[in-house]
Amino acid sequence: MPFLFYHALFIAYSNAFNGQVTMTVKMRDADIAISAFLYIMSIYFLQNECRQIYMSGFEYLSSIWNYADIIPPIFIIVIVSIHLKLNQGNIFYMLTFIIVDDQVQADGNVDITHKDGIDLAALSCIHAIASLLMWAKLLYFLRIFK
Repeated sequence: MPFLFYHALFIAYSNAFNGQVTMTVKMRDADIAISAFLYIMSIYFLQNECRQIYMSGFEYLSSIWNYADIIPPIFIIVIVSIHLKLNQGNIFYMLTFIIVDDQVQADGNVDITHKDGIDLAALSCIHAIASLLMWAKLLYFLRIFK
């Protein structure tokens, strides 16, 4: 049951706070609350995985499902941390999720793939991998209800 709550929070976070809606004061507060819950739940699941690693040793790495268990919480912590860093001190954060620092390159083109030194394309890849593994884990859990 905790995983279903965790999964639902991550889906809400991914859809609402990843540029899909206009940010208002209430949405900003919800973003902070969901971010806090995602941190707590990620730490909870990482603690469970660390306990399993301690109990089974290197044999833990022999199952592909263990990778699907340990990678998403790590990636979610990274995603939420970077999201909060990008919006820290942004006075326009209440109006929009992401304001990309338009950096004009030497050839005159505008670089919209980076903000504050963060590669937004790489962040999107990490987010996509975390989402894929979360959905795979959900399907793995649902197989017990045959």
